Amino acid sequence: METKHTHERPISAAGLISYRCRGMWGWIMIGAKDNAEAFNEALRSSLNAKRETLEIWNGEKYVSADMVQS
Repeated sequence: METKHTHERPISAAGLISYRCRGMWGWIMIGAKDNAEAFNEALRSSLNAKRETLEIWNGEKYVSADMVQS
């Protein structure tokens, strides 16, 4: 079985949704309640974070957060 890198699997604590957002140095891994909260957390880590790079874990892989209602 292939081991997934940390940025390719969910990481959030119970009760939160796993997100990731591309920052200046790579992926910013986030646990949040919704897309807005996830993006605000991404901005806390990197002022270069872009909303269009925000992705959400859909149960199998990360997909664009714009495609999924949270």
